[in-house]
Amino acid sequence: MTMEDFYNALKKIFPRKFPRKGDRTLYHYTTADTFDKLVDEGGELYCTHYMDLNDDAEFWKGFDYFRDWQKKHTAQESKEKAIECDRYFSQLKTELKKVHKLYIDATWIMSFSTEKDSLSQWRSYTDRTNGGVAVGFSKNELENEINKCRNENGFDVALLPCIYYDSGIDKRLDRLIDLLLESIDKNKTNWHEELARAIYLFSSIVKDGSFRLEHEWRIIIQATNIEALKGAKVIGGKVRLPLGVGVNGERRVGMLMKEVLLSPHGNKNRLLHSVVLPKYSCDKLSYNVHSSKLPYNGK
Repeated sequence: MTMEDFYNALKKIFPRKFPRKGDRTLYHYTTADTFDKLVDEGGELYCTHYMDLNDDAEFWKGFDYFRDWQKKHTAQESKEKAIECDRYFSQLKTELKKVHKLYIDATWIMSFSTEKDSLSQWRSYTDRTNGGVAVGFSKNELENEINKCRNENGFDVALLPCIYYDSGIDKRLDRLIDLLLESIDKNKTNWHEELARAIYLFSSIVKDGSFRLEHEWRIIIQATNIEALKGAKVIGGKVRLPLGVGVNGERRVGMLMKEVLLSPHGNKNRLLHSVVLPKYSCDKLSYNVHSSKLPYNGK
């Protein structure tokens, strides 16, 4: 299943995640140093390798749901198939944690939130001492740029909402798995690779219900060839892959920004200068600047 097909499937099964009219703002919480790089003329949106996420346990919520669903359905056929299924997922989980999975089988993620001024986000994604910013992007414009990158940069990519799940059976998730499996042609010699990619894709957007207040959206990248991963690099101790916004045109990352919110903590002058000064040097930058209203000093 392509990312576009997966997007449409999500839209059909989880319609409330997709407002029918208008635009919305998606916020990316980050440090002042990262903002400096984003707003620069050569700035890039970097997606992080799934094994380098802040919480390396979150990927396994969707993985385990997919495994349990598959195991239950194979058990209806025979005990042997259920055992085989369990063995497959155990081996896959082991393989996913190996270093070589950095490459063609990897899934890459960049996170956003619909929450404009979230205390939990300030605490989790900005510097406790120096503060940070919440960069507000137009969802529609960001999506347009992502769709261009899909055809140009050798990978499949989409902007997708996270689906939150607590426990038990969720018929909507079951239907999503059904659609993913229906898209796999088992007559192909590489159908196991397609199955694995479907599992990774599902796992990348299904999160534990305790995170639902984040109202997260994610840019998800799955590489289609090894050439697409040449731009991957280690930044801040994590492996990241550039999306390629603006590489083949004048559209730079800063031009997608609608507003920038300054954190309630940190060096206020440093933050303000970091955000305002780039606008003086480039008349194409038109984001508004606001300050957080939350009482938080970073301690």
